[in-house]
Amino acid sequence: MSTEPGKCHFYATVGNSIRLHRQRSDMTIDGLAKAANISRYTLNTAESGQSVSAFVLTKLAHALDVTVDDLIPLEALEVKL
Repeated sequence: MSTEPGKCHFYATVGNSIRLHRQRSDMTIDGLAKAANISRYTLNTAESGQSVSAFVLTKLAHALDVTVDDLIPLEALEVKL
């Protein structure tokens, strides 16, 4: 995980958002990973607040039937130092 405070906050907030959208969709980790065509490890990494690529966010958004913007809440863009 990144040690830069702003990046840590961003990835943690995005990870929480991914988890909330998954749970609202009644999807399991395995189900979403399969629907997004990513590994379970990649999804766990994203949900746990570690780095996630734009490519993976796009795949997750498509599988969850939301936009990438929906997965990046405004508070993720606020830098916490």
